[in-house]
Amino acid sequence: MAVESAGKLPDLFETLVNRTVETTEKLKARKAEADELSVAIEAVLPEITEQLMLHKKGKK
Repeated sequence: MAVESAGKLPDLFETLVNRTVETTEKLKARKAEADELSVAIEAVLPEITEQLMLHKKGKK
Protein backbone atom coordinates (compact mmCIF):
# COMPACT_ATOMS: atom_id res chain seq x y z
CA MET A 1 0.00 0.00 0.00
CA ALA A 2 2.83 2.42 0.83
CA VAL A 3 4.45 1.62 -2.52
CA GLU A 4 1.19 2.43 -4.32
CA SER A 5 0.89 5.70 -2.43
CA ALA A 6 4.46 6.65 -3.23
CA GLY A 7 3.63 6.35 -6.91
CA LYS A 8 0.96 9.05 -6.52
CA LEU A 9 3.37 11.57 -5.00
CA PRO A 10 4.43 13.15 -8.33
CA ASP A 11 0.77 13.85 -9.16
CA LEU A 12 0.21 15.29 -5.71
CA PHE A 13 3.26 17.54 -6.00
CA GLU A 14 2.19 18.70 -9.45
CA THR A 15 -1.28 19.56 -8.14
CA LEU A 16 0.20 21.45 -5.20
CA VAL A 17 2.55 23.40 -7.45
CA ASN A 18 -0.27 24.28 -9.86
CA ARG A 19 -2.52 25.44 -7.04
CA THR A 20 0.30 27.47 -5.54
CA VAL A 21 0.91 29.19 -8.88
CA GLU A 22 -2.80 29.91 -9.31
CA THR A 23 -3.10 31.28 -5.79
CA THR A 24 -0.02 33.45 -6.27
CA GLU A 25 -1.47 34.90 -9.47
CA LYS A 26 -4.80 35.64 -7.77
CA LEU A 27 -3.06 37.31 -4.85
CA LYS A 28 -0.95 39.45 -7.18
CA ALA A 29 -4.12 40.57 -8.98
CA ARG A 30 -5.83 41.41 -5.67
CA LYS A 31 -2.77 43.36 -4.55
CA ALA A 32 -2.82 45.35 -7.78
CA GLU A 33 -6.49 46.16 -7.18
CA ALA A 34 -5.75 47.17 -3.60
CA ASP A 35 -2.89 49.38 -4.77
CA GLU A 36 -5.20 51.10 -7.27
CA LEU A 37 -7.80 51.65 -4.57
CA SER A 38 -5.16 53.07 -2.26
CA VAL A 39 -4.02 55.54 -4.92
CA ALA A 40 -7.62 56.61 -5.55
CA ILE A 41 -8.29 57.12 -1.84
CA GLU A 42 -5.10 59.11 -1.41
CA ALA A 43 -6.12 61.30 -4.34
CA VAL A 44 -9.48 62.29 -2.83
CA LEU A 45 -8.49 62.30 0.82
CA PRO A 46 -7.37 65.95 0.95
CA GLU A 47 -10.65 67.12 -0.57
CA ILE A 48 -12.74 64.97 1.77
CA THR A 49 -10.73 66.16 4.77
CA GLU A 50 -11.26 69.77 3.76
CA GLN A 51 -14.99 69.24 3.34
CA LEU A 52 -15.24 67.62 6.76
CA MET A 53 -13.37 70.50 8.37
CA LEU A 54 -15.67 73.03 6.72
CA HIS A 55 -18.69 71.02 7.81
CA LYS A 56 -17.46 70.94 11.43
CA LYS A 57 -16.85 74.70 11.36
CA GLY A 58 -20.38 75.26 10.10
CA LYS A 59 -21.87 73.32 13.03
CA LYS A 60 -20.18 75.50 15.66
